[in-house]
Amino acid sequence: RGGLVCRQIKNRLFIQTGALYDSMTIYENITFAMRHHLRLSEKEMQRRVKEILKAVHLEGVEDKYPAELSGGMQKRAALARTIALNPPLILYDEPTTGLDPIHSTMISHFIRHLQKKHNIASIVVTHDLGCVYKVADRVMLLYKSNFAFKGTLQEFKETDNPYVKQFLKNVTYPSNFDLSAYLKVGTKDELNCLLSYTWEKEKIQSILERG
Repeated sequence: RGGLVCRQIKNRLFIQTGALYDSMTIYENITFAMRHHLRLSEKEMQRRVKEILKAVHLEGVEDKYPAELSGGMQKRAALARTIALNPPLILYDEPTTGLDPIHSTMISHFIRHLQKKHNIASIVVTHDLGCVYKVADRVMLLYKSNFAFKGTLQEFKETDNPYVKQFLKNVTYPSNFDLSAYLKVGTKDELNCLLSYTWEKEKIQSILERG
């Protein structure tokens, strides 16, 4: 039992709804597991929460409740809670479900950021092909409880596997969505967040400078 508990603490789960406690502030949500598993003073937890929220571009929301945040902000707050214990592995269950393309891109790039900058391994369960292309090193296609394909991302793109071809045929991937259009529904803070992770830095910077 002790070994099982230890493994559960080390590895973290990020589910598609975010599953934030709606009766708790964002600070209380993030520190919930920290209070149970880490021996930190309140001052140390406050510093840790500030660092985590800065990493996901949510500075200053500690005292807000989940209902006061947008859907994309709630996802990032849930990610902040997920990484609070410095896990070596995160299992993501449909992390971009319900998000528009710009917020989906932000979440996908942040997952990749955690992989590359913080050495956090990821297992991502998703139907979002855009997310797959942004975060995956290896891809496994599940069909009727079996893996119909296993291979690298490049092999996934080039395979003649009939199940993969059928999947790709029925998925629309907005690879070149118009970022400028999202200024009408997004905020500059959201584009600045995207700017931190995406390879389209020049394009986004130009939009921000014009805005």
